[in-house]
Amino acid sequence: MKLMRTAGAAIAAVALATSLAACSGSSDADLSTFEKAQKTGEVDVALASLEPDSNLTPSGEVTGYVPEVTLAALEEYGITKLNGSVAEFEAFIPGLQASRWSMVTTGLTVTSERCEAVLFSNPLTVLQEALVYPTGNPDDISSYDDFSTESGLNLAVLTGSSQEKYALEQGVPAERLVKVSDSSGLIDSVVSGRADAFALGNIGIVGLLKPYADQLEYNLVEGAPVSATAVAFREEDRDFRDKFNEQLEKLRSDGSLEQMFEEWFGEENPGLTEATSLDPFAEGCE
Repeated sequence: MKLMRTAGAAIAAVALATSLAACSGSSDADLSTFEKAQKTGEVDVALASLEPDSNLTPSGEVTGYVPEVTLAALEEYGITKLNGSVAEFEAFIPGLQASRWSMVTTGLTVTSERCEAVLFSNPLTVLQEALVYPTGNPDDISSYDDFSTESGLNLAVLTGSSQEKYALEQGVPAERLVKVSDSSGLIDSVVSGRADAFALGNIGIVGLLKPYADQLEYNLVEGAPVSATAVAFREEDRDFRDKFNEQLEKLRSDGSLEQMFEEWFGEENPGLTEATSLDPFAEGCE
């Protein structure tokens, strides 16, 4: 009889433990992305290898202006670690929608088309399209019009970037585009002669070109619009985005955002913005 009571107690204990585990798993599954990040103190993010905007070191550390701003905003909620995955621009939004990561912490250019697929934070920077070419501008490049079929000139762009999209919209033939995955590829494509120029937002160019000051120079693209860049979230993570914006605006108002920007991009860089809304830059973005 004693053996039966002992066995019965053991079975009951196992059943209770299983029930508690199931309840625990169920409660975790019911947590929002923001609540899970708060619970673990970390969040999975995607970024481009695009210094000084963002980068992933060989040791796995996420660095750059946008990740630093992201951590500064999230640490108020106890989220102190970013688990970074490097991806190409064209993979950012599909990966976000597929839950491979919870945020995109490269400054992603805000467009109405992208706003149909994801939520954006308030603006982090503003930029204008720029073209980088060999010193002396031997091909007299000033706009996307210079890359016609007849010109024989090739333009390097980051795969899936707003520069690629804008170039195609401006009539640059697809066969004239040299697609690369990161900023090193942009530089190499022009220095090696595979491309005659590359396109990139102007805010990151000054720092990027410092080691190549005697080889490369740039100009702003004639007629190109001014765009905003921001952090991207899944559409269902509006609470996460709103919490992020709340702290982002505190960083903007107390001068911390400006300080971080200047540390990464320099004091004379025109990319910092006081704008707290996406309205001036793209329609239909909430």
